[in-house]
Amino acid sequence: MTDEAWMAEPLVDVPEPKRKRRRYRRYPRPECTEAQWKVILEHQQGRCALCGEEKELYQDRSYRTGKIRGGLCR
Repeated sequence: MTDEAWMAEPLVDVPEPKRKRRRYRRYPRPECTEAQWKVILEHQQGRCALCGEEKELYQDRSYRTGKIRGGLCR
């Protein structure tokens, strides 16, 4: 194929995906109340569930089930 023949071919548009990936949108983002959060912190004794250090804890939630799993540090 010569360079001229290659340049004469029409450009083919790449089709857009039929559906866009919607990560973590299947379930609503859960929020627990202050009372529930206090119970979780008391159960963990104010420590991170993974490393066990006393740091500022954030809510760890499962995006598949929508449940609060516990408190984790950053």
